[in-house]
Amino acid sequence: MEWGAVTIPVWLLWLAAAAVLVLADLGLLGGQLLLVAAGLAALIAAGAAALGVPLVGQVWLFLGATAVFVPALIFGLPGVRRRWRAPGDLGGKRGEIVTVVAQGDRLVGKLKSDRYPIQLVDGSTPEEGEELVVDRMEGITLIVERPRR
Repeated sequence: MEWGAVTIPVWLLWLAAAAVLVLADLGLLGGQLLLVAAGLAALIAAGAAALGVPLVGQVWLFLGATAVFVPALIFGLPGVRRRWRAPGDLGGKRGEIVTVVAQGDRLVGKLKSDRYPIQLVDGSTPEEGEELVVDRMEGITLIVERPRR
């Protein structure tokens, strides 16, 4: 590939794409390994480019390898399935402490660095600054309860 007077080998672009995918996974998704699997597919495409496979073949190799590696990573490797979860998902954990904070004209629950709509199990209204315990999550709403004393 040429940019002006500079010629850049295609395999180097695939290598850069692999690095970007891995860094994005670690920085944005917290190491869930989904983009790492796509990065591994980009490395395969880089190898194919270095061996002289045409660009169309490289793209098909990348797409095929991604289609194989991502599900294999999620469902096939021991221990990975337990670790994988969508961003913001509580992972089925109960008992996390949520602090009630004001967000505009409504009260929300602050869990770690995220804010979620909250609903008390008993239907009562929370007070700002109150600390509640997560019972479960329904959609994006935290279902919470007051701590037992």
